[in-house]
Amino acid sequence: MTTGTTHPGLAQALRQYIESRGWTQKQAAETAGLPASTLNQYLSGARVPGWAQVVRFRDAWGFRLVLGPEGVSVEKATE
Repeated sequence: MTTGTTHPGLAQALRQYIESRGWTQKQAAETAGLPASTLNQYLSGARVPGWAQVVRFRDAWGFRLVLGPEGVSVEKATE
């Protein structure tokens, strides 16, 4: 398990992004090519994804990651 490699608000931002797309966790996991149980661990904060996994999510889900003084946000990428 990776710990401490990403911003602490990342799990919440990813959950909100998934919900905004109307996806279930299972659908989001399948799109990213990982087991739903693993995604659930990331989204619950039980496990922290490393940056390589975050990039994998970005590529699969099409979002833009923004880190700023107010925290982290995950926004739909402009096409």
